[in-house]
Amino acid sequence: MTMQITKSWFYNLEDFWEISRFEISDWLKIIALDNWKTSKEIIVWKDVDLKICWFLEKEENYEIVFRQVWEKSNLEVNYLNLAKNSEKIKAKIHSKIESNFSQSDVFVSSICWDNWEVDLDWIIELAPNFRKMAWHLTEENIFLWDKGRVRWIPALLVKSNEVEASHACKIEKISEEDLFYLRSRWIDKQNASFILVESKVKNIFKNMENEEIYPDLIEKILWKIF
Repeated sequence: MTMQITKSWFYNLEDFWEISRFEISDWLKIIALDNWKTSKEIIVWKDVDLKICWFLEKEENYEIVFRQVWEKSNLEVNYLNLAKNSEKIKAKIHSKIESNFSQSDVFVSSICWDNWEVDLDWIIELAPNFRKMAWHLTEENIFLWDKGRVRWIPALLVKSNEVEASHACKIEKISEEDLFYLRSRWIDKQNASFILVESKVKNIFKNMENEEIYPDLIEKILWKIF
């Protein structure tokens, strides 16, 4: 089933659980939250500014396709994985630009506890016969404990010459230096860890901070982590 989005607004895609294909009309500014684990396709038309956030938890086989099919579209994706208690997350994302003067910026963060596993395939395709396309992917993996595994395979398929594309990956534990600073202010280790992770989560969902759902969403995510 297809849903045509024709109004600039905030959309919680969980409210449209029966929809598998979304088409975003021209000249819109959209902020969206996706916490509904059904596979879907999102089509972006002319002069659209789409900012989408979502998070995955527990074992999933989640697939999503983004297609930018008309010129001057801008896609910003902020994606959070939450894995704990020996859980596994599996997802496949296909992002395709088929238009001139279009850009995608993607930030993926995994916050993980002990014995967790994240399996993420991301296919980036810049279609032939278009120009001035840009695509950037950054992945950040944050270890809260010592054991875990990340499998991340970005496949970059560049079929045009006049493009800009990049991807980067960072793996880190919570900084001992930051923990020491907070503990020197009489904050115990657990609360110090909470403060540092909270700042990471809020940064991922910063595009939604003016939305009514924002406080409850941040509280829900932090509750799941701690």
